[in-house]
Order: sequence, then C-alpha cells, then structure tokens
Amino acid sequence: MINNLQNAIDLHMLGFNIFPLRGVDENIPKWFLEKHKNESKIKNKINWLKTPRFAYTQYRDQKACKKQIIKWWTQYPSSNVGIITNKLVVIDADNQKTDQWCYRNIFSSIRVKTKRGKHYYFRYNPSLKISTINNGSKKIDIRGYNGIITGVGSTHGSGFKYKWDIEHGFQFKSVHDIPMIKSNILDKIYKYYKS
Repeated sequence: MINNLQNAIDLHMLGFNIFPLRGVDENIPKWFLEKHKNESKIKNKINWLKTPRFAYTQYRDQKACKKQIIKWWTQYPSSNVGIITNKLVVIDADNQKTDQWCYRNIFSSIRVKTKRGKHYYFRYNPSLKISTINNGSKKIDIRGYNGIITGVGSTHGSGFKYKWDIEHGFQFKSVHDIPMIKSNILDKIYKYYKS
C-alpha cells in the first residue's frame, strides 16, 4: 500500500500549500466514470488521481497546518499530494516539445518531471493577475489563482512518479527560493498560444 504522508509533510515543510487528491489504491467510483464516459480507461485513471479529495476552497488562502495534513493522510494514506497554486504560478509543459520551448524561453530553476513533460514553478507576483488557463491544443497550461497541481512524489495514472528536476547547484530550501514570475514570461506564453 502506498503511503504519501511523509511526502505531504516534506512539501508542507518547504512552504507549499498542500491538499489531498484522490489515491492510487482506490477504485474509481461509478459517478466519476459516468461523468467521463467518453474517456479511455487510462485517461479516467489519470484524471481521477488529479481530482481533489474534497472541496478545498477554505484552504486557498490559508494553508492547512501539519496536524490537519497528518489527519488527512492518516485517513487517506494513498492520496496524491495536490499543491494549491494561489501563491504560485506553475507552467505545465505537457510534452517534450513544449518542455524544450519552456526551458529555452521561460526558464525556472525549480521544475518537476511529469509523465510527458515538466512543471515550471514560479512564485506569485502580486502585481500580476494570473488565473488558471488550460490550453490543450498548445500543450502548455498555466496554474495560477484557484489552481491545483499534482505534487512531487505523487503517482500519475500510468504509474510514473512525479520527481524534482532542480537546476544543478541551485539551493532550494523553501518556496521563497522559487523565482518570481514576471510579465515577460507570461507575454512569451501568450505569444506561443497565438503561434
């Protein structure tokens, strides 16, 4: 049985605002399969493991304490770890082509390897209004205010484990070490969307 408690605590201690997603060891319920009946079996598993365990509205602006995290993962040990992106901006490059484009154009020292690409982490910039944008055709999504992203140590529906990809020599001890997003990075992504 998978137990993500230590992983959840580690991310919390780095300063991330975490929240439980659905778990690897769970059967996908009929209501979810019915809602996504046009999706393949593997796509349903992938989406299920990215689904918040319950409403996380109250945790958007106020992080859960360690005691609450222990309670969640004691009750649901196989839960993937979700990171609420209200104080972060995560650029989700969903394939190798967009990952290479992101590495060349919007570089961040803090990245996470995903099944097909990478997540590029930035700290939220209070002078910019950044919401979550899903752009399936361009394979680059933006997770900003109101977003949630699957965190390191979690399991993708294919069995792949999300892993850190931190630039060699970069010291990463807390979320405060993550570079702040700047408007020129967003401008490049919006221009890419239009290409």
